[in-house]
Amino acid sequence: MANKRKDTFEQWIEEGVVENKLAIAQSLSMQGQSLNEIANALDMTKKTLITLQKKHQSLANAIQTGRLSVVAMCQNKLMEKVSAGDTTA
Repeated sequence: MANKRKDTFEQWIEEGVVENKLAIAQSLSMQGQSLNEIANALDMTKKTLITLQKKHQSLANAIQTGRLSVVAMCQNKLMEKVSAGDTTA
């Protein structure tokens, strides 16, 4: 049987850097970076990043969590303004 080639995520696990890479992806996502920008920071193409997200739920979760935390933060700031009587909010 031929050896199955490991994908980038599996290589990260083997190298012991997967948690660091997930943190980078989540942080960039929180900053509003695009998938293309996140992929570039992780030294891969956007297509590869999308493929890895489909195969490895923890990567998809890291990016999604980053996006959701930004949305929550914006909602909280908006509600603070509304509660303070800001009618333009």
